[in-house]
Amino acid sequence: MRAGDVQFINDLVEEAPTLRPLLQEHLEDNYDEILPHLFLADVLRWALANPGDDAITTVFGYLDQAFRSGDDERQELIATGFLENLPRRGEVGWEVRSRLGPALQAEAENVS
Repeated sequence: MRAGDVQFINDLVEEAPTLRPLLQEHLEDNYDEILPHLFLADVLRWALANPGDDAITTVFGYLDQAFRSGDDERQELIATGFLENLPRRGEVGWEVRSRLGPALQAEAENVS
């Protein structure tokens, strides 16, 4: 795990403070360690459980911008931790894909 990935997760939570309880739970479950891939999967589960939450726009927008501007390792983190866990067409919650930014929508097609 790269130190930059941990900072990325902390920055995400700063951008979307509604994720603080989720991060706290993640830390409790993982011996006070941030596991970036797992946390991004947690974020997706949160979004699927709270489809009407306005913070999803902030979270998805942040991830989209990070994907567009990130290096290969950052893109891989977002793709494997977040995009690969998206529901497929016909699965419960697949509508969340419509809230993805353009970069993530394009990449989601590649990893589906």
